[in-house]
Order: sequence, then C-alpha cells, then structure tokens
Amino acid sequence: MEINAFYNIKRFVRIRNDSLLLEYDQVKCFQNQLSETDSRIGILNLENRLGNTIRIIHLRRSEMSGVLSSLKRYREYFYYHGNHYLLTGNSSSLCLCTINRCDEFVKLVCNLSKYTRLDGKCSFVVNPHLPGVIYANIQRSKDKTRTYVSFDNGKKFIPIKFKSKSFKILKNNCGVELELECTDLFINKHFPEKWVAIFNGKFHGRGFVSRHVFISFDGGKNWEMLKSRLDKLIVLNRGGLLFGRGSITHGIYYSFNQGVISYKHYVSTDHLTAIQPLDFPKTSVVAAINYDKFNNTYTLLMFNFSNVISICDIIIDRTCQSDDFETVYVPRYHWNCFQGQKISYLKQKPSSLCFDNRTEVQPTIKPCPCSLEDFHW
Repeated sequence: MEINAFYNIKRFVRIRNDSLLLEYDQVKCFQNQLSETDSRIGILNLENRLGNTIRIIHLRRSEMSGVLSSLKRYREYFYYHGNHYLLTGNSSSLCLCTINRCDEFVKLVCNLSKYTRLDGKCSFVVNPHLPGVIYANIQRSKDKTRTYVSFDNGKKFIPIKFKSKSFKILKNNCGVELELECTDLFINKHFPEKWVAIFNGKFHGRGFVSRHVFISFDGGKNWEMLKSRLDKLIVLNRGGLLFGRGSITHGIYYSFNQGVISYKHYVSTDHLTAIQPLDFPKTSVVAAINYDKFNNTYTLLMFNFSNVISICDIIIDRTCQSDDFETVYVPRYHWNCFQGQKISYLKQKPSSLCFDNRTEVQPTIKPCPCSLEDFHW
C-alpha cells in the first residue's frame, strides 16, 4: 500500500478525467509591503503515473466561491491537449474558463446554459481529437439557447453553420441547440473519428422547433442536418460508411458518401437490444440483436457491407490507395495556423468508395508564424 500526503488542503471535489479539485488554505502574500490574500486551487490527476503532480491555479477571492460551487454542482471539467477547461459563476451567469501559461484563470465565454447532473448534459464539450475546438451552449435570452463553436481555444465563438446552401446562414431566431451529453462514453458516441462529430439536437426555425441528428465531417466547421430522427447511428470505415435506424419507421439507413446519397432497407428492428460495429481491414459489418416481443424470440442480424455495389456500379471491396486521400487541416478562423502549428491529416475523399485499413491516423504538424492573438494572456 502506498500513502500520499498533501498538506494545507481544506476540501476536495472529484471531477472528470479521474481528477480531484483541491482547495487550499488561504496563504498570506506580501507584495509592495501590502498584505493580500492569495486564493489557490489545485488539480490532481489520479492517472498520472509519473507522480502525483498538482497543477496550482491562482485565483482572486471573488473567483474562488464561483469555481468551487460550479464544479461541485455541475462537475464539468475537461483536460485535453494540455489545456484545463472548467466552470465558474453564480446564480445569474455561468462561465467557461481555462488556465493560461502563468497559471492564471481566464474566462472564455459566459452565459452558458445550466444543466444538472440529472440532465446528463454539459454546457460545453471539448473535441478530444482536434486541439482548440470547443462546442458550447450559450443562453442568449431566458428561453433561447443556441450552440456555438470555437476553433481557437475559446478566443471567439461563432454559430453553427450548415453545409447546405439553404441553411448556410442562420438568421434572426433560427439556430441549433445540440444536446451535449457528457457521460463517460461521450467520446466514442459523439466523436467516433477524428473529424466526425455527431449530436442529437433541436433546430429552431421561425415559429417551430424540430428534432434531428446533426453530423459534421470536418470537426464542426460545416454541419449536415439529417432529415429524419435516427437512433443507433454508427460511423464506420473512418467516416466512409454511415449506418443508422429510424426511430419511428425502424428502417435501416446507410450512406457511403457522408449522407449526400442515402439508402433505406426495411427490416424488422422494432426492439434492438444491442448493436455493435465490426470494422475489419477489408469489410465493415454491423451486428445487432433484435427481440421479437410477439413470438418471444431473439435474432442476430448481420449487416455486411462488403461487395456492396454503389449507384455508379463500382464495387467498394478494395483498399484505399494514396490517391483516395486528401490533406485536411484542423479548422481555424484564419488560414490553418494556430499557436505556431499547422496540423493536418490524410482523410479519405467522400467520392472514394474504398476501405480505409489504416490502424491509426497520425497528424502531420508543421511550424508556422506565431501570433499573440492565439494565446490567452
């Protein structure tokens, strides 16, 4: 048994990523012969195998109560790409914050929508694959919540944009409110691939609200709104295959080109008790268990997409070659450079009907001119 002792800790709160938020005793500091109260909190990552290192954050006294109460109630905390993201606020406003290189608290955006743990939702989520990409639900009025996205680590948030020309710009009261679930499995569910983001949500039109599945194939820069509400939506072949079931019709939906052209197949799937994607080097299979309540029987359904012929009569049971890929960059506001780095990946072209058999997709990182505007000071 190993015992670790941490001194001057008054209380702690367990937060996401197997971490603890620590509240220290107030320490008297003397600067310019004036006595000031230096409030501190710490973040201890329990998964750190290199040692129990605590990240110290310096706060003003006015900030301390807001941080502790917000984290205790909402427990929305993320640590990705070397950045900490957490909440602070009071009864009137909830703010998303991060920590700069001087270990100081920096507010990114306020007026976030408030959700409790019973809601199973977060006011914000961070893309675990793409550095600096954040999605946030911001309350613009008492009954008006809209989803915004940032591509520069919270320096600027913009409304969601659609790829379709008819929804290119959302005006007036139109907009999207994504359901930003924050369960432990949210990474696999909402970010199945580096460039793919999937959320259920609401489209707010002029005088009406409709529910849809929203999906982005470029990290959140452009979105598609699927016409009918789907459940059990699965992404295979690194985004080359979409598979889902209609929540009302129970028909099977699938697409090979990011939803541009979709196919439907009606099969009895009234009570799917389990569904599992099975990606192999040269084929994609979806296995599902369906329960027939009337006959009290279970059936294993195997949806095999090998040797599928597209509408262009091209057999897709071939492995992707070099000319089937294109270079794509992590989305940014201006060009592709952010914090001195230009990050790109090789991604399968939507028009290439082939199987991507890469076991892992590594980024290509190149240096580029640094800008002071890219950092939180």
